[in-house]
Amino acid sequence: MRRKLFKATIVAMRRQMVTGASFLEVVDDDKGPLLIPCEGTPLVTAFHKAFGGVIVGGKFNNDGIAGEKIAYRLDEKGLLSEFIHEASPKTTWFVGGRSSTDRGFLPEDHWLYGAGPIVAGRTILEPPKSSPKKKGGSQS
Repeated sequence: MRRKLFKATIVAMRRQMVTGASFLEVVDDDKGPLLIPCEGTPLVTAFHKAFGGVIVGGKFNNDGIAGEKIAYRLDEKGLLSEFIHEASPKTTWFVGGRSSTDRGFLPEDHWLYGAGPIVAGRTILEPPKSSPKKKGGSQS
């Protein structure tokens, strides 16, 4: 069953330094101001891919997301699980940077593109181990 889709305007991304907990501060169209718990780093990656200008000089920039209108869903734990940018409603962005129009973190010309699951931004498959072939003799 699909979870309910909410609409909101992003205010800022907040991080509690002591616990490391991250929250997306929004003004929900129905509920008003909210702090939505989220996975900080994967969400920043998704925001950067969706909006651009979110990571500047290697640091997160709230100005890159402030005022953006989104539709969003929460997972069963109440964490932000996906969002749709109002400017490009045909693309759903998932926490971690994947979208409904791409196949994950790998470029299409990568040898593992479409080869299997990806965990924490890295494929769980090992690269092929090949040894150079020796000329004029058998391999050992």
